[in-house]
Amino acid sequence: MNSPEVSVVVCTRNRATLLADALASLYDLSTDDFVYEIVVVDNGSTDGTRAVVKHAGTESKHSIRYVYEAEPGIVAARNRGIAEAQGNWVAFFDDDQLADWHWLAELYRGASERGALSVGGAVNLALPADCQRSLAPQVRMLLGEALHGDEPLRYAGRITPGCGNWMLARTAFERVGMFQRSIAGRGEDTDLFERLERAGIPSWYVPTAVIHHMTPSERLERAYLVDLARRMGRGIAVRQRAALGLAGFTLLWLAKGVRTCLVEYPLLAWSGLRPNPEARLGRECQLAVSLGFLAGACGSESAAAREPAVNRLAVSRQAANPSAAAAAFESAEFDSAENREANPQPAAEGARPELVAERSDEREPAPMFVIRPAEPTAVMDYVCSPLVSPSSSSYDR
Repeated sequence: MNSPEVSVVVCTRNRATLLADALASLYDLSTDDFVYEIVVVDNGSTDGTRAVVKHAGTESKHSIRYVYEAEPGIVAARNRGIAEAQGNWVAFFDDDQLADWHWLAELYRGASERGALSVGGAVNLALPADCQRSLAPQVRMLLGEALHGDEPLRYAGRITPGCGNWMLARTAFERVGMFQRSIAGRGEDTDLFERLERAGIPSWYVPTAVIHHMTPSERLERAYLVDLARRMGRGIAVRQRAALGLAGFTLLWLAKGVRTCLVEYPLLAWSGLRPNPEARLGRECQLAVSLGFLAGACGSESAAAREPAVNRLAVSRQAANPSAAAAAFESAEFDSAENREANPQPAAEGARPELVAERSDEREPAPMFVIRPAEPTAVMDYVCSPLVSPSSSSYDR
């Protein structure tokens, strides 16, 4: 089998149901005659995640490799995915997304046409089928929507790539390092983008590389959105404090405080007088980002959080997995259906029942979704996987 040109890295924790649908959308993507692999990094799941990946290996036309990362946190999981990836390119894909059939080919084409080492794409929201709400722009942003027009453009300023739809050349990591462990909460992707910019490595937005972010109804609740906004604000504060230093950050903090009091609170009060609850929720989320930022200035970082960025891709897997038994559990390749037919292997004795997946005669279809007329938002026809029951979300966005 040819070596993969692209490694699609999917990090996950206790989202077995969503993961099953996400992987199904990656089974057979359109490519320009390049080979890709799927690397699933399980960040300490306690649900049926491993069984889901095992089952996906029986359905996918492309290699699926399972890696267990015991160190908690999305940064550790993504860095493990980079280290395990065998491709010249690493494409990040979240465990709660659906890929358009041309997604990976469009990223690859965009990188080739621009000679770029870093490319991202469009992110649509996939809302529950019964959702008729007109979400405010602030809410859409919190939920991960990223639509920056119909033409390619260079990321800059407030328009930055995100790890739900981002492909980077391996050489980019060799030049600037991997994800920064000192970034708390959210913002590790923005930190990496800023390091790429300082190194003179431009990143390009490819509008035709589309993914759909599955958004279950619980993520549309006010409490979830406000908490997510506060955590985003705290993450921004940590990153800005590190970038600007004490004096510069103090001035920014004071300006933010003044704007919060004189602009954002009055705007929230005014929105309450209008018969538009979605607009008020958007203002409330915007205020929560600001309050999180102001509170984040007082946060402290642990010794572990102050570690420098990882600048080497070489990772000792022997050190990470001290015993052969642990290595067998923590890293396994689940061959594609085609490879398994060509090279049949006997079932291992004593295999755990929940990891044995029967080969179905027909490949399970990916979840269906439709596009509303005149709206970019996708609507999910959400069908839970029969393998596992729904589980709580751990990597909130």
